[in-house]
Amino acid sequence: MKQPLVAVLVGMQTSFQRGIVEGIAGHPRARGSWRVRFDPYREEANLGGLDRCDAAISGLGPEAAERLLDWGRPVVNCVNESLDRRFAANVSCNDEAVGRLVAEDLVSRGYTRFAAVGMTMAHSSSRLAGYLDALLALGHEAEVLDLRWGGADRSRMLTDADLTRWLLGLPKPVALFATNDVLGNRVIELAGAADVDVPEALVVVGVDNDPALCGLSRPPLSSVELATEHIGHSAAGIIDAILHGGDGSARDITVSVPPRRLVHRQSSNALAIDDADVAAALSFIRQNATRGIGVGDVLDHVPISRRSLELRFTRLLRRTPKQEILRVRIELAKAELATTALQVGEIAHRCGFGDQTRFGIAFKRAVGTTPTAFRRKFLVGRPAGRRG
Repeated sequence: MKQPLVAVLVGMQTSFQRGIVEGIAGHPRARGSWRVRFDPYREEANLGGLDRCDAAISGLGPEAAERLLDWGRPVVNCVNESLDRRFAANVSCNDEAVGRLVAEDLVSRGYTRFAAVGMTMAHSSSRLAGYLDALLALGHEAEVLDLRWGGADRSRMLTDADLTRWLLGLPKPVALFATNDVLGNRVIELAGAADVDVPEALVVVGVDNDPALCGLSRPPLSSVELATEHIGHSAAGIIDAILHGGDGSARDITVSVPPRRLVHRQSSNALAIDDADVAAALSFIRQNATRGIGVGDVLDHVPISRRSLELRFTRLLRRTPKQEILRVRIELAKAELATTALQVGEIAHRCGFGDQTRFGIAFKRAVGTTPTAFRRKFLVGRPAGRRG
């Protein structure tokens, strides 16, 4: 019996696209149960040769993707710009969760002034919405600049001069969220040219964790790492179920994949805390949380009364020193679970929880799911021995 032919209509120009392709390639059924048609630099041109294909995985934009809706064969869409319930399935990034992750992290660092730069695209708008909603829930607002238009003329991209003028007008220090690494890199470049110090006056966080863009920024750009391989792997699994399931039960599926983690580099390596004692306590906690420290150890480092430290922590950060120690450990554990194949017990020990049982209880209370269930969202298709 002839194997089905699947068109992979995804480019390789961005780290987001490359991650999806890697996820598809890593699916075991893609290496034996069906053949693949893939031209990464002419993905839209491939639409002309779909007659020979039995299904498709699409990373195309809205206009090109619209042509697939009349094709009459199963399509799994992988980008939010082209989200449509008429596709057999939509597997995409949970962009609102991306924005929430950034907002919660920046607030945890003591910032009270916030800004954001985005573009008029579905994924960017969703990331901004998640960011703004999370800030609002935490009692903050943000100034937002959309680079797609200026004033009433929505066809005009804002210039570097427009962006520089806006950056200079922001009250400092300020924490800025750029909805992708290209924008984050651009903000850092223009800030440097305008003598705005990053991160002392302007903290910048992007999205995609593109190694080249983040590494070439000066200072290097902090960024949200997306679970793009998971998106590709899930799309491949759905296509396989459709091709071999027979009953069509794998259709009309929507999968929203959360971000993996926020990777901090120098562009966000600052704390916006006016209280020197609280800043010193925060720094100590972040450097030593995995060593099993308690509040008593923090007080040995910052010689003030426990009551005073707790009151000042609560006023500035809305949590106690004990809660901050736990929060830092949980965030480190989430990163280990999402990016390595270490045993859960080893992660518990590395993150300062002492034993796996205590870790499991604390993690479920904080995150709402078990460490194993959390890991399952991210490690699909990764090599079993990977140590990250």
